[in-house]
Amino acid sequence: MKIQMNRAMRGALDKYGISDILELNLENGNIFQEIIAAGISVDKGCLLLNRNLTLCKGLEIKDFPDLTGYECYINKINVDDYLPTSDPKELLQSSLILARLLDRQLTEFGEKVEIIIGLQADDVPTSAVRFHKVRGNESWLGTNLEKYDECILVAETN
Repeated sequence: MKIQMNRAMRGALDKYGISDILELNLENGNIFQEIIAAGISVDKGCLLLNRNLTLCKGLEIKDFPDLTGYECYINKINVDDYLPTSDPKELLQSSLILARLLDRQLTEFGEKVEIIIGLQADDVPTSAVRFHKVRGNESWLGTNLEKYDECILVAETN
């Protein structure tokens, strides 16, 4: 897994004492069991979370500029919706755990995938995790992660 992040995310990891992303206890990810258990399917060249796909039945690929946009919309998980608290440290830890759980599931497809965490730790902390297949001519984020105010982490899986 190749990981990139902006300074804001590096600062948040340092602030909350998270030194090794791969050492987080995945058992703390039970709150995401419904999402993980529903699985991921392949549809029209996209990898899609089955749980979210059923919630977005009216959407079509033609409603988006490209396949990456479609995937990122369908595959967005608002982590704060699953936690009883809006504590930024818990949001970040839970987001990282969810990303690792998704990584495990996505490796079965043998595709290069980017898992993206976006954390806003200001007045009302929020965090979202989303993913998309890597396509040479499409991207969800720009190449310069420093231009984003929020904490951004991108994990590329193989």
